Amino acid sequence: MHKKLATLIYLIILIICAPNKSMAITLQKCIKLGMAQNLTLQQERINHNISKNNLKQKQAQTFGSLSTIGSYYHYNMPRTLVPMTPAGMSKDVATTTNLSMVGLKYTLPLFTGFAHTSNIVLAELQQKINETKINLSVQQIVYNIKNLYLQSLSLQHQLSAQKKYTQSLNKLYEQIDLGVKIGKNAKVDLLKITSELEQSKATQTQILNSNQIVKATLANLIDIPKIDKINDIDINIKPINLKLNKSLNPDIKLLQIYKQADLAILSDNQIINRNKSKLYPQISFDAIYGQNFGPNDSTNAVPNTWNHTETWQVGINLKWDIFDFGKNKADIKQAELHKRQSLLKKLQIEKDLKLNIYTAIRNINTAIANYNSAKTEYDLTNKTQNIELIKYRYNAINLNDLLQAKAKNQIAKSKIISSKYTYQDNLYYLDYLLEKGTDK
Repeated sequence: MHKKLATLIYLIILIICAPNKSMAITLQKCIKLGMAQNLTLQQERINHNISKNNLKQKQAQTFGSLSTIGSYYHYNMPRTLVPMTPAGMSKDVATTTNLSMVGLKYTLPLFTGFAHTSNIVLAELQQKINETKINLSVQQIVYNIKNLYLQSLSLQHQLSAQKKYTQSLNKLYEQIDLGVKIGKNAKVDLLKITSELEQSKATQTQILNSNQIVKATLANLIDIPKIDKINDIDINIKPINLKLNKSLNPDIKLLQIYKQADLAILSDNQIINRNKSKLYPQISFDAIYGQNFGPNDSTNAVPNTWNHTETWQVGINLKWDIFDFGKNKADIKQAELHKRQSLLKKLQIEKDLKLNIYTAIRNINTAIANYNSAKTEYDLTNKTQNIELIKYRYNAINLNDLLQAKAKNQIAKSKIISSKYTYQDNLYYLDYLLEKGTDK
């Protein structure tokens, strides 16, 4: 007895603790997974790390470079290991036709016409641009998740409503089928209700498949294998007053998308400066330290003896392009045109933002009006279909009138569902425009 009881308790615990594969996922869970696993967002983060590394590279170039160098030359005539003046020549000086050299070379740019400074500033700006791209991508992904989540919820509720409509048609079909058998109804009524029933089932299948596609798209966005069910969310429908709500009139200059446009203009300025740097001389410092070595040639007093000599040199190099057939001038002009494009893009962003915010608010209030209208329409059509059903039972109307009343009631029900989730989607879109999608 105790053994059976223990086994039963163990099975109950196993069932409770076992993972439920069909457990519904929440909107917050979807957003959390999207932030952690979305592939596009991961790429943006990698791009940001690349820009950080690029900045380090540009900053490191300020200190020049230290290189290992080496060479080997075979000459047709003997050479000294190092250049010498005639006064330093003697019979025991090492000479060779096979001269080798190994050493170190340090190169430092002294003046680049401010090109190096521009490159560092450009790298810093690119890092900031990539930061804004990440922030904007987060906002975009959060909105896309919310949008798909709402689409799925809407389809989920429409499917439930369609199933109830199909069930009511089934009941009506059974009544008419019985009426045909007892001679109360005409056979044509049975054909009509059968057609309407099949159409309802087809609509039901269509809604189901559409929801499966939306859930698959959402699963792909948050990088999980599949989504079986999703939890419903509370939607509180209320109008928005544009004049009273100051948060709907934001300082656009504080938004990330506007900052990104500003950074693009600053980057264009630096590209112009970098191109202008070619008008100046390029000056660099070189220092070389090494050893020259090689075997004495056959004409030397001590042939085939290996010798080596220390050598070093320091110097300043200058390069100044005085004529390049207009290439640099064209580069500067092209950079200036890019800047003009960026300025126009910034103005367009500002105009589009204001228009989109205004449109989103109007769409919210339109969705509210549609929701209230659909509720009223549903209540009226629900009463109408009940009255029409009674009339049909007493042969006061034909089946077409009854089916039309039921269809209108079903359409009103769909409008309620659609306008409800359209309202919430427009709210989420407004949050996206205001870059507040991750605040809620």
